[in-house]
Amino acid sequence: MKIYLAAVEGGGCKPVRDKIESALYSFYYIKRSKQCIKDAKKLHRSVFIDSGAHSFFAETEGIGSANHKIKKSKTKGTPQEYFEIYLSWLVENYEYYDYYAELDIGELVGQQTVNDWREQLKIKGVFDKCITVFHPTCMDWNDYTRMLDDSESGFIALEGDRNSIRKRLNYNKYLKPANERQIKVHGFAMTKQDVLNSFPFYSVDSASWLQAQMYGTLPCFINGKLTALRWADKKHYLRYHKMNLDRLRSDDKQAQRIYTMELSILAYKEMEEYYTNLWTKRGIIWNE
Repeated sequence: MKIYLAAVEGGGCKPVRDKIESALYSFYYIKRSKQCIKDAKKLHRSVFIDSGAHSFFAETEGIGSANHKIKKSKTKGTPQEYFEIYLSWLVENYEYYDYYAELDIGELVGQQTVNDWREQLKIKGVFDKCITVFHPTCMDWNDYTRMLDDSESGFIALEGDRNSIRKRLNYNKYLKPANERQIKVHGFAMTKQDVLNSFPFYSVDSASWLQAQMYGTLPCFINGKLTALRWADKKHYLRYHKMNLDRLRSDDKQAQRIYTMELSILAYKEMEEYYTNLWTKRGIIWNE
């Protein structure tokens, strides 16, 4: 299993980017920085570009309903304009990323528009790195199986838990036909322990690795569980890791913050290895 660490494009993450093996960058934030994507390919083993679809969802209320309201625009353009900019960027920077997510906003523009965009991705020669995304509110089972059969990258994605109102997908229902076709499946924002223990995703992503330095905790992966220890519990942490106490107690708050991020990256790496081993024992082996 791979865990893509998200939200790595921020300036605060720069000192530790080279320690992240699998990174998810948001096109929404890096589209104006040519150097950022070029550096990313040098720093990480795998680079995944998120389309920025979340920005459209963030500015829209009542997704999936007939009366959704548009908040103040963050994307500064229509979906079609945004897609065209995204497509142009994907073509220009093709050599610098491994995979990218399609602009999966069928709930806003209609799934037929998303299907038309896929055709344009094919015409431009970048569909072989595209991760198409399934959303049950605008796609049915036939759409899903066609998506699997049409995949050129051999990699698709399922939406994660959006809120407590929408029922969680029956992931096994979707993972089974994908595995039968040897299609890899990514779970967006999907590092919940109960999910990873129950469903064999090839990869997931999360921005939660940054929470430790935000809230002053020490991340640690202990006995199959990711735990955020408080400073008062650091003796417990020392039982599992050799910690550089001088760096952790440094009067330089920036240095202390960087070290906390390094510890977080380590914890997520251990989590990645744990679930890879867990599913290997269950007969699920992911190939690179």
